[in-house]
Amino acid sequence: MKNQRPVGIIGVNRDITERRKAVEELKQTLESLRKAVGATIQVMVSAVEMRDPYTAGHQLRAANLACAIAMEMGLPRINRGLRMAGSIHDIGKLSIPAEICPSPPS
Repeated sequence: MKNQRPVGIIGVNRDITERRKAVEELKQTLESLRKAVGATIQVMVSAVEMRDPYTAGHQLRAANLACAIAMEMGLPRINRGLRMAGSIHDIGKLSIPAEICPSPPS
């Protein structure tokens, strides 16, 4: 084989249109779910604050503090889960009977 020139080309074509469409739909579904979870968390925060107005804003400050600590610890990125957890850490207040822990007068 003195002359080693190519004599042809072999190729494979694949239509990935459907796959790309499915990936885009999954991204949209994920974003929709993220928004729904965020709205649910906000409703929980509002419910806790209505139950105990003296601590209004506490959940947001706790979430911010948790994120600041994580950054100071050098965690690679602050994820949404940490912020959500900080926001609803007092969710148990909703299950305390009003007779035991009555809401302050308005």
